[in-house]
Amino acid sequence: MAMDSSSTLGGMEHKLREAFVRVRGGEWFCRAPVVIHGPAGAVHATPGVSYLKGRLFSGFDIAGMLDAWHETAALPPNVRVE
Repeated sequence: MAMDSSSTLGGMEHKLREAFVRVRGGEWFCRAPVVIHGPAGAVHATPGVSYLKGRLFSGFDIAGMLDAWHETAALPPNVRVE
């Protein structure tokens, strides 16, 4: 079975770049819908919503994950984006 481009690492990172922009004070602003599958299950990030590190959204620290991705250029092994 063929994988679509959003299931590859490059495709997932592209989706994150399209969906989020880092703004003042370490805040991440969502500008396009994206689903992040993390340790606690699927989280639907909504355009127009800002995420701050340490604030859990459906049991997941979206901004914390984005900060780590921004600093290391690598997604955590237990995270998938679509």
